[in-house]
Amino acid sequence: MSTMLNPVWLRTFVSLVETKHFTKTASVLHMTQPGVTQHLQRLEAACGGSLIVRSGKSFEINEHGAIVYQYACQLFDNEQELHQKLSVDDPYSGEISFACSGSIAQVLYPHFINLMRAYPNLSIINEAAPNQVILQSIQDKKIQLGVVTQLSENLAYEVSALGCQQLVLVIPRSYATHKIDLKLLQQLGSIEHPDFYNYLDLYCAASALPWVNELQHASLTKQSYVNQIQQILLPLSMGLGFTVIPRHTVDVFEQKDKLHIVEDSNVVQQELFLVHKRLHALPSRYQQIIDLCKQQLF
Repeated sequence: MSTMLNPVWLRTFVSLVETKHFTKTASVLHMTQPGVTQHLQRLEAACGGSLIVRSGKSFEINEHGAIVYQYACQLFDNEQELHQKLSVDDPYSGEISFACSGSIAQVLYPHFINLMRAYPNLSIINEAAPNQVILQSIQDKKIQLGVVTQLSENLAYEVSALGCQQLVLVIPRSYATHKIDLKLLQQLGSIEHPDFYNYLDLYCAASALPWVNELQHASLTKQSYVNQIQQILLPLSMGLGFTVIPRHTVDVFEQKDKLHIVEDSNVVQQELFLVHKRLHALPSRYQQIIDLCKQQLF
């Protein structure tokens, strides 16, 4: 078969095989009997040979006819399945691709697990990634929905303000009664992570602490660098270093009783945005993820 077969001829052939009668096929398809014969002849010509063996007024399909019949049945089954998939937008079934920072993933992923337990046909792919990687992944259609802290000027994105996450300065609990100032932080050393200096700049710009401007321009001693979100607060829980991190990362840390958040009369916040590809409507199942973001992050 070197050319695409006419689906109308194929449907006539399927009916002919199943009714085993030209007249019945004509009746089922609301055609004339000569019309059925013509469709069969054209299909045989396109296939390069006969598809049936006649015996008086009856017939049997030959080997080629059986192959074409199976092909046609599979084709129509696939078409029906396609229409079903296009017509059904099940909010509790299908794959969800979502990306956010590691700190936000810490908060959201346990709730994603609960969703998947409640709806076994729901699959959630959660990528932890920095801002630019998330935006590029959405642009490349690798990810459908993401949470970012900085917006691109690219007009290819649909953006909605999600709210803000609080940034906090954290030190070991054992130093909570000390005089907290630049000297203490220099003594402790910084526990740095991929977003450390971005968070530090935002914190220093909004904090009400009198010595914080000095912190922004100070020469800090790097105590450690960690790129795994789960490990950033571990050295602090053991008495080492300071860091600046989202409040919710502290809240979900198992040993948070060993940490101290430095009091600040100003609440330092960082804006968060939900992003997906412009002109690309999200399936209804994504609404659950959007709702969870709004409920759990603020």
